[in-house]
Amino acid sequence: MRFDEFKMSAVAVLGSVIVLLLGSTLRIRRVGHGDPSSGVIYAFWHGGLLVPLFTHRYRGISILISQHRDGEIISRVTRILGYEPVRGSTTRGGAKALRQMVRKARNGRCLAVTPDGPRGPRQVFQAGAAKLAQLTGYPVLPVGIGVDRKRELSSWDRFMIPFPFSRCIYVYGEPIHVLKSDDPARVTALAQERLASLTEEAAEYFSRG
Repeated sequence: MRFDEFKMSAVAVLGSVIVLLLGSTLRIRRVGHGDPSSGVIYAFWHGGLLVPLFTHRYRGISILISQHRDGEIISRVTRILGYEPVRGSTTRGGAKALRQMVRKARNGRCLAVTPDGPRGPRQVFQAGAAKLAQLTGYPVLPVGIGVDRKRELSSWDRFMIPFPFSRCIYVYGEPIHVLKSDDPARVTALAQERLASLTEEAAEYFSRG
């Protein structure tokens, strides 16, 4: 094994351990339309990825991970945590990734996407999730994620790292069912509106007490 490969594997193992240890301290509440066990495309912003990595681990969810260099580490971490990463995005490897995600859906897997990834703009819903919904027949489930005590990195997505023993909230929106005849632009605009609203609701949850 090359040294670079060894380092990447070691970082992935360390990252997964950190997710498990930190996640085990979090106090998580779920509100809204609920968390289905099958047949759905979870959609949440890239900056909120860390919390669902813990809460939805070992369920065999297929998650779309970018082909950029930093995506390799994330891909390995997700695999250790029991996900099935699919490499690709709307900018690189998109068509191939969509085909792989469709195959995963046909095998009964839930899917997950960060619709503003891999490079932004931050919290702007891109069209890939609507296309994926049309191809699979799965509804898009927008999820707002909030954390009461956290550090936000200076990265493009303002990636959230909860402090230990923080409170976290999931606000599940109404699933967005997509027909093959639907206009992807209209679906994307609706999903943008829903996810933005849910994210705002999640952010305000703790300020309301």
